[in-house]
Amino acid sequence: MASLGWKIELYFLLTSSLTLAERGKEGEKVLVRVLNIMQGQCYIEICERNPTQEQFFYGWIR
Repeated sequence: MASLGWKIELYFLLTSSLTLAERGKEGEKVLVRVLNIMQGQCYIEICERNPTQEQFFYGWIR
């Protein structure tokens, strides 16, 4: 997940001139949601590449 950090920073830079600190608690919530979405997409891609991993999908998302 660390490699996704620059993508998230870029997203915030492109969508607003506000920094995360200026966004406050709402900004933190949005950041966590974006991270969760990106992580979920990663899990989906793993299962698409290797269907045997689908048995673990529920546990990853839970």
